[in-house]
Amino acid sequence: MSTAIKDGPKYVGFFWRAIALALDNFFWIILQIPLVPFFNQFENSELLTAVYLLAFLAYFWLLPKFGRATLGQYMMGYRIVPADESRPKCLWRLAYVCGTAIMWPLFLFSWFMLRNDDIGIYWWDRKSSTRAVSTRQTN
Repeated sequence: MSTAIKDGPKYVGFFWRAIALALDNFFWIILQIPLVPFFNQFENSELLTAVYLLAFLAYFWLLPKFGRATLGQYMMGYRIVPADESRPKCLWRLAYVCGTAIMWPLFLFSWFMLRNDDIGIYWWDRKSSTRAVSTRQTN
């Protein structure tokens, strides 16, 4: 699941992060199903859709910004933390991760080619000054 870097924090690997993202998206889809009839009642359903999308983005942006894990991250046992003393760029991280997930060939390329020597640190982590660190206790 995770890899320790020289007795430091345990960084979470690619597939655990992908599973957490899939779980988060699954929860949002499940949440959306009962709202579909509600959206169709209103003539201005575009406004409700915009509010829903803003809530979706806030979920993935604000939770890591304040040091909390999303539901998928919590289930997979990790959270996003600042990489160093600099301010993490959580909104940019969201944009990088979403863009990479949408363009799946880039997603695979990122995993195979664009990580540095530290296992579990990928290009979007470096660009956003964040790290995905395990919250699970190890012996």
